[in-house]
This record gives sequence, structure tokens and C-alpha cells, in this order.
Amino acid sequence: MDHPPEESPPTGSGLNPAQHEAVTHRDGPLLVVAGPGSGKTRVLTQRIAHLVSTGVDPSRILAITFTNKAADEMLERTVKLLGGEGAFASMPHVSTFHSYCARLLRRSIYNLEGYHSNYTIYDTVDQKSVVDEILKERNLDKNSYPASGCLSKISFWKNHLVEAEQAFEEAETQRGRDVALVFKRYAELLRERNALDFDDLLILTLRLLRECPDVRERERELRQYVLVDEFQDTNRPQYLIARFLCEGHRNLCITGDPDQSIYSWRGASPENFQRFDDDFPERKVVLLEQNYRSTQNILRVASRLTGTLVGQRALFTENDEGDTVVIEELPE
Repeated sequence: MDHPPEESPPTGSGLNPAQHEAVTHRDGPLLVVAGPGSGKTRVLTQRIAHLVSTGVDPSRILAITFTNKAADEMLERTVKLLGGEGAFASMPHVSTFHSYCARLLRRSIYNLEGYHSNYTIYDTVDQKSVVDEILKERNLDKNSYPASGCLSKISFWKNHLVEAEQAFEEAETQRGRDVALVFKRYAELLRERNALDFDDLLILTLRLLRECPDVRERERELRQYVLVDEFQDTNRPQYLIARFLCEGHRNLCITGDPDQSIYSWRGASPENFQRFDDDFPERKVVLLEQNYRSTQNILRVASRLTGTLVGQRALFTENDEGDTVVIEELPE
């Protein structure tokens, strides 16, 4: 369990020195390298509360995490720290990347030619239906080119900012060229139908921020402080969106742990840590090294297994030794 209780003052004695440093940092880029069980969510919520206590308008704070459940929890804990819903006229905006992008696109997607604000978001069933339609149109066998496989490849290309034409040119096999053509037609049909898939929410938001100066400047003015949780799980479009929002004021706080990056298969890019270093060389770095969740035995074994923890961060805990760790080998 994390400790101490969330209700303690944002900069009070309940924070350890590293947590206090991360919470009270005011302006400029901040990297919080948060080891497992180090009270990362607590630091984020108390950092938001501290910003508000120093005069920042809550509505100018954007906090982004990766699931709706995590966003709801973060907002609930933040509101409690701020004294309840009635304590301020406005509250920080806490959401996932996709929710933030969907709201922005509802207001501004008309700036992109061919799109309208009443767009439809296609779910997996809708997407598969479109791909099946294209496979039939191109006389491609559904068993050889399953819709789920085509969509997985299309999503990979989008998350790596690869256009259909580039995907076709770089394909080394006929199958690769066929799927790239499916991608091209898929993009055309969605646009004709004023529809977006979940990857488009990111891609079109990035286009808005790149191509529409009025939208970009309005969002930068509105989002004076941006916090991104679970940074190791961000893909390249998500990082670029955060960077565009903060290029003027530079108030981007990222929290994460490169050693916990496990979603590269769905587009997450651990290289974003290096991109952040390159784009924000003046960034402050805070290491959260105290683990509140695990016993000493668990932490010791985990450190030996990962190897990368040793020498990078001196993770430690004041918890008991705990039971001996048992490792079991199970059949595949």
C-alpha cells in the first residue's frame, strides 16, 4: 500500500524528499522517473494541487493518463485535495489522450478539409466491416488477408506516422503492397463517411496542431501546465501532441519508468524519453526511488531480474523483509 494518506498537505511532511521536489517544481520541463510502488499517482495529484495553491487557474492544467479508470481516480483524488468540487469555479482537465483529442476535434476538426464536427468514431466492428468491404472490392481472400491482421498493420503504420503511399513504397512483398493498398482505400472510405478510428483521433489532432496556427495557439494558451502519466506507454503521435502544446511555455511534466515499458507491440515508444531529453534539454529530473508497495525480498529479486534497475536507480524500501520469494516454472 502507498503511504502516507492522500489527504496530507501537498507540500507537507508526508512527502519524502524526492516526492516533495517533484510536487513543488513550478515552471519548466520536469521528468519524474517513478519506480514501481513509489507513489507516482500521489505525486501527480499533489503536484496539481500545489500548482493551484500557488495561483495557477485549475482550468489551465491538463493531466493525461492512459485509461478512463485511472483518469477518474486521479480527478477524484485531486478534487479531494483541492477541498471538494465547490472549492473552485473550475477544475483541472484530467483525461486520456484519446478523450482529450476527441473533445478538441469536436470543436476544431472543420479546419481540416473534408471533415465535419459531427464525425463518427468507428469501433472494431465498424473497422472490420470497412476492411471486409475493401477486400471484396479488391478480390482479396478474407482468409489470406484477415481483417484483424490488416487493421493491426494499419494501426502500426499510423502509430509510426507512416502514410499509405510510404507503406506501399517500402513494402518488400506483394502481400505488403496489398495491405498498403487496403490502408489507402480504408483511409479514403473513412474520410468519405466523416468517420475516424481511435488512431485517427491522435493523427488528426496532431495535424490540427501542426497545420492550424489559431488552434495551436489557443490550445497552448488554455493548457499552461501539461502532465503526462505512464510516459513509457506513449507512442510517437502522443508525444508530439504533448510537445506541440508546450513548445511555448515549456511546462511539460512527464512521469514514467523506461524499465516498465511493455507495450511496444501496440505502438508505445520508449525512445520518447530520449526525444524529451533532446527537445527539452533544460528539463529537471527527479528520481522516485523509495518503494512503498513491496517487501525487501520482492524488490531485491525484481532488481536482480531486470538488471537495468541496478546502477540507474537505487530502488529501496523501508518495508519488512517479507516472505522468501518463490519462483515457479510453468508449462507453456
